Amino acid sequence: MLGEFELTEKKKSICEIRKQEICQAAIVCFLEKGFHNTTMEDVISKTSLSKGGVYYYYKNTREMIFDIFMEGNKHRIDLIKSYVNENNLSLSDLEDEDIMAELMVDKILTDNPLMKIYAQFLVEANYDKVLFQTYQKIQEASKEELLRFFNNENKNKTSNEEFIFISYLLNTFILGVNILNARENFLLNKKVIKEMVKSAIIHIKEEV
Repeated sequence: MLGEFELTEKKKSICEIRKQEICQAAIVCFLEKGFHNTTMEDVISKTSLSKGGVYYYYKNTREMIFDIFMEGNKHRIDLIKSYVNENNLSLSDLEDEDIMAELMVDKILTDNPLMKIYAQFLVEANYDKVLFQTYQKIQEASKEELLRFFNNENKNKTSNEEFIFISYLLNTFILGVNILNARENFLLNKKVIKEMVKSAIIHIKEEV
């Protein structure tokens, strides 16, 4: 039984490594050509896998995008953990509106390749029904990931509508930064943006 378990774990590990390689290749392609113009052949050419090997894990680039952003969610949680440790905070401290707003604005303004791809994805999702459904899955998975991180026993504390509102607000700024190239202007007005986000958080807390 132990041998079977070890083989299963090894197989899972190989699977994750290969999927990670494919997703890294996809990220390079999305940045070079844009999400809309990237084909499966483009991604395959940047991996060490065969065509069949890539298609075994992903049937199209839409499937890749979900895994890419789920990995991005894990990275975001790691950044929050680092912020907590570096500032000697507890998880309960993150309920402070000022700290929450600071973390959200940092996410908006971060100069990260994934954010550029995310902005492309948001634009494309407006015209592609399947991509929009993927967007909804990502939003739901992101919410669940954050709830698990904060060990929130009352999952109804923040309603789905309120979570969606905050997501839309942040996505609006993310589109401004990455599609309209407004990062420099937003950095100059970071305090204003932070106050806007903070006001939205306070409003939601008052409504709960």
